[in-house]
Amino acid sequence: MRRSSLLIALVLAANSLAVSAQKLKSAEEYNNRGLEKQGRGDLDGAIEDYTTAISLKAKASTLATAYNNRANARTAKNDLDGAVADYSKAVELQPGDEENYYNRGVILLTQGQIDRAIADFTKAIEISPRLAPAYNNRGNARKAKGDLDGAIADYTAAVKRSPKYAGAFYNRGVAFQTNEKLEAAIRDYSRDLELSPRFADDYGNRGRAKQSRQGFDAASDE
Repeated sequence: MRRSSLLIALVLAANSLAVSAQKLKSAEEYNNRGLEKQGRGDLDGAIEDYTTAISLKAKASTLATAYNNRANARTAKNDLDGAVADYSKAVELQPGDEENYYNRGVILLTQGQIDRAIADFTKAIEISPRLAPAYNNRGNARKAKGDLDGAIADYTAAVKRSPKYAGAFYNRGVAFQTNEKLEAAIRDYSRDLELSPRFADDYGNRGRAKQSRQGFDAASDE
């Protein structure tokens, strides 16, 4: 059973049923109805069904999925503390699932809990070394701490694993520009524009990097 990352796509439990019109008995059925409700925008109804699913006897993987989905619904309602608590329960139930750590890390980063977020992204990477978004977000966390070299290393790892990851090119460009590595920043903004040509920030940042480069060139000529 796969689920969403904060990427947030919702996942059905293993035996997907048309549950809306029948009497529900199992955790899987309540989880699936919760997904249907969440898909319609009924977050409170979805949370109620996920909570019922969690209260029933079920496999650890089923309960972890229900906690993860309830966390996603709580995130959509901006209940970030509740979401972190639910992702933490999912981690307890399925400690080998990278997405539980990744999802919790995204919320912790949003809350400014940088060190905890880095720990979660690192754990997600240990479990799934090709998880490019975990590198990208760990880079964001490291940049927030002022560790530009660490951030650049993570963004580089992200684009190595996902060569069309436009956001990671943009983020690395910002880190390069902050580090006054202007040629590298311009290359990354240009690559991001190739991948997402409507992203206006790239044009502005690339233009400022070029202006700064010209200023350095002029100063070195004097």
